[in-house]
Amino acid sequence: MVLTTHHLDEAEILADRITIMAGGKLLACGKCDYIKTNFGEGYHLSLTNPSENILKECEDLVKTTV
Repeated sequence: MVLTTHHLDEAEILADRITIMAGGKLLACGKCDYIKTNFGEGYHLSLTNPSENILKECEDLVKTTV
């Protein structure tokens, strides 16, 4: 069975092996841990037009939590 998704978390739950394709070409194939270790970039947080006060609070929260 072949399933497609743009979300690694969905693939991790549903599949034993994950394949990454881009531009019609196979880039990687393997178990989820292999894919995360070799191709994972982590998380990105973007704040659009926050006030300085809110930006500082969010930055402090992320630093203490992560």
